[in-house]
Amino acid sequence: MAKVNVIQLVNDISLNQADTTIIEGYYTDAVLELARLGFFATFTLVEVTKDIGVYPFPAKATRVLDAFYDDDVLSRETVNALQAESVVWRDARGRPRAYTEESENARNLRLFPVPDVSSKDFSFLFGAPMGVDFPEYSLGLLINETRLDVQDYLDLTLAFMILSKEYLRESDHTDFRFAGLCKQMAEFLIGVI
Repeated sequence: MAKVNVIQLVNDISLNQADTTIIEGYYTDAVLELARLGFFATFTLVEVTKDIGVYPFPAKATRVLDAFYDDDVLSRETVNALQAESVVWRDARGRPRAYTEESENARNLRLFPVPDVSSKDFSFLFGAPMGVDFPEYSLGLLINETRLDVQDYLDLTLAFMILSKEYLRESDHTDFRFAGLCKQMAEFLIGVI
């Protein structure tokens, strides 16, 4: 529903000068830009398997903001830092205390050391998988995700982001000053949120 609202808002502010086909593409670009800024964070559980150290990002994840193993926050490390600790760091086994994304492709992370215990059952007796029911020996990922339908409070911010691009492109209604004003308003709203 937010996309329809944002496009209508853009049309209202632009007095229907905006090209609807183009602003739909601008909407997608603006939402992805907000995702890169960390606006769409979520927490997900990953089942850990004994002696497996590499885990893929969830499908919608753009990046990992933080990782947790059991009750502990894992530190994000570089490959150089892990090699300084142990030359054979990829072969180390034990309770994970760090992770890295550098040595893997862009969609995987590697735990250090490799877990020596598999996750317990993912059954949530109290209905609180992120609280008292957090499965033992599991990996929790705080991720930044991509989504195209966003919360209503971002409508005005998205509208100004779209308008700044719309009025910058060459057209019969190009207006660099108004585009700059829209960009400033979008940046202000991002700062406030």
